[in-house]
Amino acid sequence: MNKGLFVGLCGLDVVFYEDKPLPAEDLKMKVGDVRACIGGPAANAAITFSLLGGESTVLTYIGNSAVGRVIKQQMSDYGIKVIDLCADDDVKCISSIYVNKSASTRTILSGRNPIYKLKDFSVIKDAVEDCGFILYDGHFSQLDDVLLPMAHDLKKDIVIDVGAWKDSFDKILRYNPTLICSEVFNKNGLNGIELMKEYGYTQTAITRGSKSILCKTADMEETVEVPAKKVLAIDTLGAGDVFHGAYCHFRYNEDLPFIAAINGAAEVAGISTTACGVVDGVKEYLAVSAK
Repeated sequence: MNKGLFVGLCGLDVVFYEDKPLPAEDLKMKVGDVRACIGGPAANAAITFSLLGGESTVLTYIGNSAVGRVIKQQMSDYGIKVIDLCADDDVKCISSIYVNKSASTRTILSGRNPIYKLKDFSVIKDAVEDCGFILYDGHFSQLDDVLLPMAHDLKKDIVIDVGAWKDSFDKILRYNPTLICSEVFNKNGLNGIELMKEYGYTQTAITRGSKSILCKTADMEETVEVPAKKVLAIDTLGAGDVFHGAYCHFRYNEDLPFIAAINGAAEVAGISTTACGVVDGVKEYLAVSAK
């Protein structure tokens, strides 16, 4: 079994669930369900990978605040090792999220404090040496000049989870990662597949919500469409993160080829949206697949 190193955001999400739109400003509304849970692309992907039977380590900035200690304990409860590069007591990342279950939409208010004190980066080498692959959400450009060359020299596969284009991606994409992005990702009007020639990476998948996933490898002449799972979604929050974690499971633990792993990830992510929250969503997939 390959150990996964998940590098990126890990914070606390306070999620409110209801079956109607948000009210206008300066009004109040009661909701039927409120949950506090771990959030962040890398963290949710690691949780998914762990729930599917993998061994996850998260390399992140959490800090030693009361919130940070709760996050670390919850990660430990999922069997996930945490390497925290933050050496201060500030609350690093917290988000408030409203999910309209009837419309399957979410509104996110995300706050991230700047990073002040960092621990020695030497711990990164041990983490990279110990893993079978790396999933990186691209949020910590401070790590790029340490993490990426090290992963390249040690011949570790890198899976990139990216949203809208950021200048730091110009460096990341030159390390031949597997790029899994959404349809909002583009540079100068070119999407993840169209940028393959410029940057030289060899595998790309573009998720498009409920529409099919566009896939391309360097040895394919044409783009392949992988159908998205048709479900009655009630919570799409974190579905992309689940997709990334599930892809890593099928690619590195089940040893499936790229397109087959993407297809498996689409199945897990689709079913996960029929329950509230990443954990319950992945558990719903496990329950359905066990029947």
